Amino acid sequence: MDKELTVGMKFHYHHFHENYGKKWDIPDLYQTLDYFVSDRSIKILHLKRRNILKTLISLRVSDQTKQYVLRNESDRENDIRIKLTVADCRREFRKTRANEKKFDGLFRHHELLEVAYEDLVDEETATCNRILDFLRVPRHPMVSKIFRQNTRSLRDVVENYEKIKNQFAGTRWEAFFEE
Repeated sequence: MDKELTVGMKFHYHHFHENYGKKWDIPDLYQTLDYFVSDRSIKILHLKRRNILKTLISLRVSDQTKQYVLRNESDRENDIRIKLTVADCRREFRKTRANEKKFDGLFRHHELLEVAYEDLVDEETATCNRILDFLRVPRHPMVSKIFRQNTRSLRDVVENYEKIKNQFAGTRWEAFFEE
């Protein structure tokens, strides 16, 4: 039987900032981006989230709980409340869209598959099959061993949700506040 080997790496945009590598005592980590960009044989899965507000909330909840991966649903903390500012939201929305555009540009000469986080959650099997097909890996059942950090509504997590929502009414970010 022939065996195939597929190797992957997951990274977040901020992992390639010089300060991130220094924080983890990997001072040249940011330089690995040059390697990934220069090797066009590397296939890129670009996971994006349609609702950046939910990404910001997830990050803030993780920062409070110091739990970045939830492996046991019983460990989920359902009483976390956070407060956001309009400036924080606007900055995160703009920064994320700029990073998406930047990385799409950096990897424009690669085979690239864009995957929406929401599709991965809502249409898990179909989305995983699309990923496996893209990687040319035989389809097989895939099971996640991690769970969502937050399953509550945005209103239940963000203390000042209505105020923030009202500030973004009529803007290009308004859809992030629809539940």
